[in-house]
Amino acid sequence: MTERETLKEPTARRLVNWLLVVIYASFIFILSSLSSPGASFLPTFYHSDKLIHFVEFFIFGFLLYRALNEYQEPKKAFMTSFFIVSLYGFTDELHQYIVPLRSAEALDLLADSLGGLLGTSFAMAGLRGGSLE
Repeated sequence: MTERETLKEPTARRLVNWLLVVIYASFIFILSSLSSPGASFLPTFYHSDKLIHFVEFFIFGFLLYRALNEYQEPKKAFMTSFFIVSLYGFTDELHQYIVPLRSAEALDLLADSLGGLLGTSFAMAGLRGGSLE
């Protein structure tokens, strides 16, 4: 039995990793459903919403890579995570397009994808001892 085959067995850690992904994706969806999602405690400056998108999807990419890495080789988990995060960012923008007082923006999608890319990269580096090779 190969190492990846033994990883297919569910463990508490794997279940928690996937639960965190589902909860966090739901959190993003709920925030996107709000007509006025701005929080008064967050700083506001030019394009501050892009920073929020970046951070949201950084976390999402990080969590998703950790979950996928249990079942896929690191490079494949990286590519799969980045694809899913970017696709979720796209559907998030479509969702915001239909929510009253919200809009879909290409720069938001770019911030989502870049945040997901960096979050996935950090997770990969952390799980591989600091190497992105």
